[in-house]
Amino acid sequence: MRQLIVFLSSTVDDLKHVRDEIDEALTHFGMQVWRSDKHNFPVKKGLSSHEACLDAVRNSDVLVTLIGTRYGAPSDADGKSITWCEYEAARGAGVYPVVLIREDVNELASKVSERRAALKRRSKGITEAELDKKLLKLFPDVKPYVQNLPAQERFIDAVRMGHADNWVELKWSGTTGHAVQYIISKLTHLLISLKEEAALSAEAGDAQRLLLDLFASLHDEIVAGRSIQSALDRVLESCVEDKDVLFGFRPDDRYNFMLYRLDGDTLVPVARRSHPDIPVKNRSWKVGEAHVGKAIGQATPLVTPYLPGIFWTTTADSAQDESDRRNYVSAVSIPLENPDGKPAGVFIVTSSRRDHFHSAAQPEALICASFGRILGVLSRVEAQ
Repeated sequence: MRQLIVFLSSTVDDLKHVRDEIDEALTHFGMQVWRSDKHNFPVKKGLSSHEACLDAVRNSDVLVTLIGTRYGAPSDADGKSITWCEYEAARGAGVYPVVLIREDVNELASKVSERRAALKRRSKGITEAELDKKLLKLFPDVKPYVQNLPAQERFIDAVRMGHADNWVELKWSGTTGHAVQYIISKLTHLLISLKEEAALSAEAGDAQRLLLDLFASLHDEIVAGRSIQSALDRVLESCVEDKDVLFGFRPDDRYNFMLYRLDGDTLVPVARRSHPDIPVKNRSWKVGEAHVGKAIGQATPLVTPYLPGIFWTTTADSAQDESDRRNYVSAVSIPLENPDGKPAGVFIVTSSRRDHFHSAAQPEALICASFGRILGVLSRVEAQ
C-alpha cells in the first residue's frame, strides 16, 4: 500500500524546530513527508528550486501549511512568497490543504487588515505594493522572526476567505502537539470521506449496471412484441428505487422523473414516476415553454440549480403555482433526438432541493443524461 505523501510548507528560519517535530510525528504515523530543506525532497532535472517545489506539491496527497510571522522572499512577478505559491499550486492540482495559522499572527493580520482598509479609503488608486510599504512603517520587521507582516496579511486573507475548502486552524498555539493533533484530525476526516465516496461510487456502479442490464432485456422484449410503455415504466421504477445512489436524492427530497415526446410543437408526457406528495397533473408544454420547452432546442443538457429564479411559468391557479415552487426547485432536462438528429423529446429529473442539480459535469447530471438516452432509445424501438 502506497504511503500518504504530505508536503510540509512554511518559512524555515522561524519554524524549523516545529517542522522537524511535525515531520517526525507524521513519519511515525506511516506518512512520507516532503520538505524542501531535507535530502529526500524529489528534484527533477532541469527545474529551478522554485519549480521543483511546485512540482512536488502537485504530486503530493496533502499540503500542510504552517503560517507564522515571516513572509519569506517573493518568488514571482506578483511578489507572492514561495509558501503562497505552494498553496496555490496545491489548490490548482486538487491536493488536500491543511492550514494552521498561529493565533498571535492571525490577530496581527486582523490589525494590519484594518489599517490597510483605512489607508485605502484615504488614498484612492494606491496599489497593494505601495500599501505594504506604508504599513511596514506601522508594523516593522523584527529580525530574525518577524518579516513583512503586510504581505503576510494578504497571504492569510487569500487562504481563509473567498473559496471552497477554506477550513483553517486560526488559533494554532505554535506547538507541535497542537499542530499534529489538528493535522491527524483533518486527515482522519479526509480518509473517512474517501472511504464513503468509494463505497457510494461502487454502489452507484452496481446500480447503473443493473439498469443497463434491464435496458438490454427490455430492448429485446420490445423487439419481440412487448409494450414500449411498459418498458419505459420499468426503467423509471428502477430509477426511483436507486434514486439516492444514482441521482443523489436525500430522504426529505421530493423527486420527479418524467419523459416527454415531441408532438408537433408540444411536449407530451409519456412516462412518469414521482414522489407521492407531488400532485400528478401530467401537463404538456409548448416548445420554448418551461424547463423542458427550453431544453428541447439545446444540444446539451439543461441544468438549473434554482428554477424559481430562472424558469418559471405562472398559471391562473395560485395553489398550483405554490405547489410547483415547493416541489420543482432544481432540474436536469436531457434533450433527446431521433436517429436523423432532429428533436424527439425530453427526459427531466427534478428535485425539491435547491442546488441539488447545479452543473452538467456533476455525476448526478451525467447519470441523468445516460438514462435519458436509454429512455430515448427504448421509446424509438418498433416491434418486429
